[in-house]
Amino acid sequence: MDQVFSVSLKGCEVTPEINLSQHKYQIKLEIPSAEGMAEMWLRCDTESQYARWMAACRMAARGRSMADSGGYDAEVKSIQAFLSMQHPAAQPVINPATLDINVEEYVAPRFLRKMKSKVSNVINYIFICLSIWENMLVTRASCYGYLAE
Repeated sequence: MDQVFSVSLKGCEVTPEINLSQHKYQIKLEIPSAEGMAEMWLRCDTESQYARWMAACRMAARGRSMADSGGYDAEVKSIQAFLSMQHPAAQPVINPATLDINVEEYVAPRFLRKMKSKVSNVINYIFICLSIWENMLVTRASCYGYLAE
């Protein structure tokens, strides 16, 4: 296959553009030119193809070749490891139903004191409202003769 054109990637900006859920793997290259930064996009079909091209582009941007002392293979593996961390887990790591969370272990004591006083105030308020409502019902019932006294 004949070469169509050649681009020097030394000093270019390499930006990943991936969407794992849609299986879209792209690499955005911003290459310095006389007119400013020229933009090029590389599209890859698979994760492994993306990892290989991304590693090659990153190394080229640093001025290194793919033959430099195993750097290419290490770069590919690090990109693949990063991609594998972004895949959703098959099962949740922690089952929320089995957790025994003690609030006091995570909240500062001064906030706990405030919360406890507010909770007790709310509970007292609810009891007062219920007793008022109950008294209203009793009063209303006695007014209409429903209660025999």
